Amino acid sequence: MNIRSSNAALKAYDVLIAQPVTANGLSPEERDAIVISAIINEKGETLVLSRFGDAQWDLRPFFDQANVSESYKFIAWDMSMPPALIDDCKAVAYAWFKRGLPRSKPPIARGITTFAVASVMPFVRWLNSLGVSRFADVRPLHISNYVHHCKEELKLRPLP
Repeated sequence: MNIRSSNAALKAYDVLIAQPVTANGLSPEERDAIVISAIINEKGETLVLSRFGDAQWDLRPFFDQANVSESYKFIAWDMSMPPALIDDCKAVAYAWFKRGLPRSKPPIARGITTFAVASVMPFVRWLNSLGVSRFADVRPLHISNYVHHCKEELKLRPLP
């Protein structure tokens, strides 16, 4: 089945619009049941591609570009990392995808996948290597050390 048919893409939004705009305040069961992506097949049946609690989010229905590799259309959450860190990162990514930042539109799907894969997961892995398992345990020194790590060891530079 081609998930990019215009019929499937348009009808999927009916399912997605019914989802909460944030995972905040939901029980773990309610949060994990949030539909991240869904399509409607040729028979009119709703097919959920991914939910909040899944280890991988399938964002293919949100990509219109034919020149984007399939691997960029998924977020693989590293479930070997501390669950509290992963759940919080998922909540931030989900809220940003649904609402955007103040005074800006929600990002396109490519922005979310890049954010999760290139920024969030390396940071979570770094925190885990220090024994940090909750964001409540992160201190300013952690952030300062991570910035130093990115600049000096990884040779990364902030965007202008």
